[in-house]
Amino acid sequence: MPSRLDESTRWSRLRAHVAAADRPAELAAVEDELDAVLCAYLAWLWRTDPRRSSCTATTSAGTSSRRPPRHGPPRPAPVRARRTRGGGQ
Repeated sequence: MPSRLDESTRWSRLRAHVAAADRPAELAAVEDELDAVLCAYLAWLWRTDPRRSSCTATTSAGTSSRRPPRHGPPRPAPVRARRTRGGGQ
C-alpha cells in the first residue's frame, strides 16, 4: 500500500513550508503534523511487515518503532586519540 502523499494538497503545503524555512524555529508550526505522518507510516510498516521495522526500548519504559537502516546497522564513530596540552597523546 503506497502512502499516496504525493496526491495530498496538504502534504504539498507541508513540504513547501519546510523547504522555505530559514530557521529551525519556523518548523514549529508543522512539527506535530509531520510527526503524525511519520508515526502513521511507521505504524503501517510495523503492522503490515514487521521485518521492515524494529522496536527498541522496553514495554515498561515505553517503546519506539523505527525503520531499520537500509544497509545494515550504523557503524560506530571512530575513536580518536585524545591529545594532551603538551601535544603528545
